[in-house]
Amino acid sequence: MLDVTTRGRPARIGILIVAAAAATISGRAQAVGPSLYSGLSWRCIGPFDGGPVAAVAGVSGEAGIYTITTPSGGAWKTIDGGETWMSVDRGSAAAVTSDLPRWTEQIVALRNQLVDGLRTHGFEPEPSDANWVLVKAPGLRDHLARRGIAVRDCTSFGLPEHVRIAVPDLTGMTRLMEALPT
Repeated sequence: MLDVTTRGRPARIGILIVAAAAATISGRAQAVGPSLYSGLSWRCIGPFDGGPVAAVAGVSGEAGIYTITTPSGGAWKTIDGGETWMSVDRGSAAAVTSDLPRWTEQIVALRNQLVDGLRTHGFEPEPSDANWVLVKAPGLRDHLARRGIAVRDCTSFGLPEHVRIAVPDLTGMTRLMEALPT
Protein backbone atom coordinates (compact mmCIF):
# COMPACT_ATOMS: atom_id res chain seq x y z
CA MET A 1 0.00 0.00 0.00
CA LEU A 2 1.29 3.46 -0.87
CA ASP A 3 2.06 5.64 2.16
CA VAL A 4 1.10 9.13 0.99
CA THR A 5 2.00 10.71 4.32
CA THR A 6 5.69 10.38 3.54
CA ARG A 7 5.40 11.33 -0.11
CA GLY A 8 3.91 14.76 0.50
CA ARG A 9 1.76 16.94 -1.67
CA PRO A 10 2.87 15.60 -5.09
CA ALA A 11 1.78 12.07 -4.12
CA ARG A 12 -1.59 13.27 -2.86
CA ILE A 13 -2.18 15.26 -6.06
CA GLY A 14 -1.15 12.28 -8.17
CA ILE A 15 -3.55 9.98 -6.34
CA LEU A 16 -6.37 12.49 -6.84
CA ILE A 17 -5.62 12.71 -10.58
CA VAL A 18 -5.58 8.91 -10.94
CA ALA A 19 -8.82 8.60 -8.98
CA ALA A 20 -10.51 11.29 -11.10
CA ALA A 21 -9.32 9.63 -14.31
CA ALA A 22 -10.54 6.21 -13.16
CA ALA A 23 -13.95 7.60 -12.31
CA THR A 24 -14.22 9.32 -15.70
CA ILE A 25 -13.01 6.30 -17.68
CA SER A 26 -15.29 3.82 -15.96
CA GLY A 27 -18.38 5.60 -17.22
CA ARG A 28 -20.09 4.64 -14.00
CA ALA A 29 -19.19 7.76 -12.06
CA GLN A 30 -21.40 8.22 -9.06
CA ALA A 31 -22.27 11.42 -7.28
CA VAL A 32 -20.02 12.07 -4.31
CA GLY A 33 -21.82 13.00 -1.13
CA PRO A 34 -20.56 15.70 1.25
CA SER A 35 -19.87 13.09 3.93
CA LEU A 36 -16.88 11.94 1.87
CA TYR A 37 -15.06 15.26 2.17
CA SER A 38 -16.72 16.98 5.14
CA GLY A 39 -13.85 16.04 7.46
CA LEU A 40 -11.26 17.76 5.28
CA SER A 41 -9.93 21.15 6.27
CA TRP A 42 -7.79 23.64 4.40
CA ARG A 43 -4.31 24.39 5.68
CA CYS A 44 -1.59 26.62 4.34
CA ILE A 45 1.53 24.64 3.50
CA GLY A 46 3.31 27.49 1.60
CA PRO A 47 5.62 28.89 0.54
CA PHE A 48 3.64 31.02 -1.88
CA ASP A 49 6.32 33.28 -3.34
CA GLY A 50 6.43 31.06 -6.39
CA GLY A 51 9.07 31.25 -9.05
CA PRO A 52 12.72 30.39 -8.66
CA VAL A 53 14.66 29.81 -5.46
CA ALA A 54 17.71 32.03 -4.94
CA ALA A 55 19.43 30.02 -2.21
CA VAL A 56 18.88 26.81 -0.25
CA ALA A 57 20.52 25.80 3.01
CA GLY A 58 20.15 22.61 5.01
CA VAL A 59 21.36 21.60 8.44
CA SER A 60 24.08 18.96 8.36
CA GLY A 61 22.96 15.89 10.28
CA GLU A 62 19.39 17.23 10.64
CA ALA A 63 17.24 15.64 7.95
CA GLY A 64 14.31 17.75 6.83
CA ILE A 65 15.46 21.21 8.01
CA TYR A 66 15.88 23.67 5.13
CA THR A 67 15.76 27.41 4.56
CA ILE A 68 15.16 28.94 1.12
CA THR A 69 15.28 32.48 -0.15
CA THR A 70 13.61 33.75 -3.31
CA PRO A 71 14.64 36.49 -5.73
CA SER A 72 11.47 38.41 -4.83
CA GLY A 73 12.64 38.78 -1.24
CA GLY A 74 10.83 35.94 0.48
CA ALA A 75 12.47 33.60 2.94
CA TRP A 76 10.99 30.31 4.14
CA LYS A 77 11.97 27.53 6.53
CA THR A 78 10.79 23.94 6.90
CA ILE A 79 11.59 21.52 9.69
CA ASP A 80 9.65 18.58 8.22
CA GLY A 81 11.25 18.13 4.82
CA GLY A 82 8.96 20.54 3.00
CA GLU A 83 5.55 19.37 4.20
CA THR A 84 5.01 22.75 5.86
CA TRP A 85 6.87 26.05 5.53
CA MET A 86 7.04 29.12 7.74
CA SER A 87 7.95 32.60 6.64
CA VAL A 88 11.13 33.92 8.21
CA ASP A 89 12.72 37.34 8.32
CA ARG A 90 14.88 37.84 5.21
CA GLY A 91 17.79 39.12 7.31
CA SER A 92 17.65 36.03 9.48
CA ALA A 93 17.48 33.81 6.41
CA ALA A 94 20.52 35.56 4.91
CA ALA A 95 22.44 34.93 8.11
CA VAL A 96 21.31 31.32 8.13
CA THR A 97 22.23 30.61 4.52
CA SER A 98 25.61 32.34 4.84
CA ASP A 99 26.76 30.55 8.01
CA LEU A 100 24.38 27.75 8.83
CA PRO A 101 26.56 25.84 11.32
CA ARG A 102 27.13 28.98 13.42
CA TRP A 103 23.44 29.90 13.32
CA THR A 104 22.48 26.37 14.38
CA GLU A 105 24.91 26.50 17.31
CA GLN A 106 23.43 29.84 18.40
CA ILE A 107 19.86 28.50 18.31
CA VAL A 108 20.86 25.41 20.32
CA ALA A 109 22.65 27.56 22.91
CA LEU A 110 19.72 29.98 23.19
CA ARG A 111 17.23 27.09 23.42
CA ASN A 112 19.26 25.56 26.26
CA GLN A 113 19.32 28.95 28.00
CA LEU A 114 15.53 29.23 27.54
CA VAL A 115 14.97 25.75 29.01
CA ASP A 116 17.25 26.49 31.98
CA GLY A 117 15.49 29.80 32.61
CA LEU A 118 12.05 28.20 32.48
CA ARG A 119 13.18 25.52 34.93
CA THR A 120 14.54 28.21 37.26
CA HIS A 121 11.03 29.68 37.30
CA GLY A 122 9.42 26.33 38.14
CA PHE A 123 8.38 25.17 34.66
CA GLU A 124 9.39 21.86 33.06
CA PRO A 125 9.64 22.21 29.25
CA GLU A 126 9.22 19.16 27.03
CA PRO A 127 12.41 17.96 25.27
CA SER A 128 12.93 19.91 22.04
CA ASP A 129 15.21 19.91 19.02
CA ALA A 130 13.30 22.78 17.40
CA ASN A 131 13.65 26.55 17.61
CA TRP A 132 10.86 26.58 20.21
CA VAL A 133 9.95 24.75 23.39
CA LEU A 134 6.64 23.37 24.62
CA VAL A 135 5.78 23.86 28.27
CA LYS A 136 2.74 23.04 30.39
CA ALA A 137 1.96 26.36 32.03
CA PRO A 138 -1.72 27.18 32.61
CA GLY A 139 -2.24 30.95 32.53
CA LEU A 140 1.28 31.77 31.29
CA ARG A 141 0.09 33.05 27.91
CA ASP A 142 -2.18 35.64 29.52
CA HIS A 143 0.46 36.56 32.11
CA LEU A 144 3.05 37.23 29.39
CA ALA A 145 0.57 38.99 27.08
CA ARG A 146 -0.09 41.59 29.80
CA ARG A 147 3.66 42.28 29.69
CA GLY A 148 3.82 42.59 25.90
CA ILE A 149 5.24 39.12 25.19
CA ALA A 150 3.47 36.78 22.78
CA VAL A 151 3.69 33.00 23.05
CA ARG A 152 1.71 30.39 21.11
CA ASP A 153 -1.33 28.93 22.83
CA CYS A 154 -1.48 25.19 22.08
CA THR A 155 -5.19 24.60 22.65
CA SER A 156 -5.73 24.06 18.91
CA PHE A 157 -3.11 21.27 19.08
CA GLY A 158 -5.12 19.50 21.78
CA LEU A 159 -2.86 20.81 24.56
CA PRO A 160 -5.04 23.39 26.35
CA GLU A 161 -2.66 24.02 29.25
CA HIS A 162 0.50 24.34 27.12
CA VAL A 163 2.29 27.18 25.37
CA ARG A 164 4.94 27.10 22.67
CA ILE A 165 7.72 29.60 23.27
CA ALA A 166 9.97 30.55 20.35
CA VAL A 167 13.68 30.73 21.09
CA PRO A 168 14.31 34.50 21.38
CA ASP A 169 17.48 36.47 20.83
CA LEU A 170 19.42 37.65 23.89
CA THR A 171 17.35 40.83 24.31
CA GLY A 172 14.11 38.84 24.06
CA MET A 173 15.48 36.25 26.47
CA THR A 174 16.11 38.92 29.10
CA ARG A 175 12.60 40.36 28.64
CA LEU A 176 11.04 36.92 28.89
CA MET A 177 12.93 35.88 32.01
CA GLU A 178 12.06 39.16 33.74
CA ALA A 179 8.37 38.72 32.82
CA LEU A 180 8.03 35.13 34.03
CA PRO A 181 6.19 34.66 37.31
CA THR A 182 8.39 33.78 40.27
